[in-house]
Amino acid sequence: FMMPASASLDALLALLAAAAAHPDSVYLLRSQDAGGMAALAAECRHRGNRPLSFSLAETLKRLPAALLVNSKFLIADSEDVMKTSCAAFEEAFRASLVEQRVEGEPKEAEDSDDDEEEDDTPSDEPEYTRGSEPSIWIKWLQRQSLHQIIRYDGSRLRLDGIMHRPALSEANFFRARATENGQVDVDLPLPPEPEDEGPSSFFRMVL
Repeated sequence: FMMPASASLDALLALLAAAAAHPDSVYLLRSQDAGGMAALAAECRHRGNRPLSFSLAETLKRLPAALLVNSKFLIADSEDVMKTSCAAFEEAFRASLVEQRVEGEPKEAEDSDDDEEEDDTPSDEPEYTRGSEPSIWIKWLQRQSLHQIIRYDGSRLRLDGIMHRPALSEANFFRARATENGQVDVDLPLPPEPEDEGPSSFFRMVL
């Protein structure tokens, strides 16, 4: 995730260069860290290259909002991963997608999704709207025909899935590998259990 406030100008340029050089293996995603552009703009001015700040702002704004792996595993940015409800996350996520829609693109598909949600178990809507518990995220994933979602809020990673309990990590990285049979392997660094030895342990889930 490209987070301007947590990286220097040189670091961001290095990431952009890596993505340009290796488009099949380096994927840059847009974060909600919009305030960091002010610091980047100041650094560009300090180096006597103010036009670069406008180019960076436009580039970061137009990065993809999320990554979908094998149509079942969603990687996305989020606000507080412990407090944000499914409804709040979905509203922010849909808004980020609408901002990037090409002018004149039809909206029928989005409208039809809303109609389907209205017909799908309306009794679950109040809980789904206000809750952020694991059971609520399972229902949300089932609504979206997803198996897992990993969200990053700038300091923590949270992995939710329909077949396992959630996992929370303070690391800023994870591994997700799509396999040839349509599955996804996910490795997420976790704090060690009390009986474990060593600096860290890994949570692994195979879809």
